[in-house]
Amino acid sequence: LILASTGRTAEAMKYAAEGERRFPRSAQNFGAAEVNIAWASGQLDSAARLAERLPALAGRNATQRAAAEGTRANVATARGQLHTAERLREVQDSAAGASGAPAAHLNIGLARAFSSVWFLNDRASSGRQLDATLAASPVGSLDAANRPYAALVGALAFAGRVDAAKAALGEFDKTRRT
Repeated sequence: LILASTGRTAEAMKYAAEGERRFPRSAQNFGAAEVNIAWASGQLDSAARLAERLPALAGRNATQRAAAEGTRANVATARGQLHTAERLREVQDSAAGASGAPAAHLNIGLARAFSSVWFLNDRASSGRQLDATLAASPVGSLDAANRPYAALVGALAFAGRVDAAKAALGEFDKTRRT
């Protein structure tokens, strides 16, 4: 990404493709780098095409599959394909559940709630998603270091739950000091 940020996109893509070939167990990571390089270069169509390869590169690794679907959802969102992005988030959530990552469902649910209010201006839907997400994955059930406070505060604030956002920020401040 550093090469791409200096205008050397072709060179950056070459190194990412070489990494994908040389390190097959990390192929999905290098594939995601190619998506990010294309995206950062303003080539969203290319990023989308490259993102379609990510699930195959991830193979059976649930964590990598979740990351692949998350990248595909992000690209779809950037392209204005919100229904496609939502469908991909559902696939991401399923893969994340299989990965066993404790914060996965919470992070995905918070992202979905934020998207509802940010892209659709639907605070009611965002609030329902927050309620369902927090009931299924309580923040307090995670180790303090794994609690996604930034995403939580953002989703709560944009959904119009300012008092809850302030409370979450206060909770973060308490855990930060211990």
